[in-house]
Amino acid sequence: MKLVLKAQLSITLAFLVRNYSIIIPYETSLKDLINTIEQRYNVKVNHSNFYFKNAVNDRINIVDEEDWFVARFEAKEVMNNKLVLYFSRS
Repeated sequence: MKLVLKAQLSITLAFLVRNYSIIIPYETSLKDLINTIEQRYNVKVNHSNFYFKNAVNDRINIVDEEDWFVARFEAKEVMNNKLVLYFSRS
């Protein structure tokens, strides 16, 4: 019997004061990710202050599923399934 593992992302959530780590399935939607973050850490995610940095260190805001797809793709293809999501004040 062959064991098939679904792709997962290791995410570091970089808040202003503290960092957290979570592992989620690669296919997780942005809506589900935000719900998980908000419920688990008792925060409100503001799309204008929610971003990742790509492989060349550009800040990319995550405001919709297309942005989230880009972040996941970059994490999978370039960053060894690891991603840091930043939460900042405006």
